Amino acid sequence: MSKWLLNYLKSDVNGLYEVMMIMSKAFFEKYNINMTKYKLYLALVMAIFTSNFYNEDLNIKVIKGGVEKDIRSAYLGGIVETYNKNIVKNASHYDMNSQYPFAMLNYMPVGNPVFTTENNLNNIFGFVYGEVIPPCEDKIKNTFNTIKINNRVVLPRKTV
Repeated sequence: MSKWLLNYLKSDVNGLYEVMMIMSKAFFEKYNINMTKYKLYLALVMAIFTSNFYNEDLNIKVIKGGVEKDIRSAYLGGIVETYNKNIVKNASHYDMNSQYPFAMLNYMPVGNPVFTTENNLNNIFGFVYGEVIPPCEDKIKNTFNTIKINNRVVLPRKTV
């Protein structure tokens, strides 16, 4: 490697170190939190919130275990697609990526989880286990009901 490149890398690492030291000192002075104890930024934010702002009288529930695992498995991230304008004609595409901020304006399920055998979705508010039966290909060519199978996101054509 050239001497110039090594000096550049050294400066880059030293600059990052300085920023981390400044931020670490600021977090400790303002929130009494040692940021080096947390591997993820969200874990640091949660520590700051719970140690400085959380009101225990609110009794916010935290779902753990199998229910949390099931809820998390339902969120797969976005689908990335490309279209060839020479092949796809007279089509509409609806981008649903910004639904999270919109959804946060609505009521959210809170409190202790309640398990029910109710199967009328109009009577349920929260998360449900369900079976999705995709429409056949002659009704709709492409489906977007994603599931994860063997760590791959797939768009199934049959009930899974």
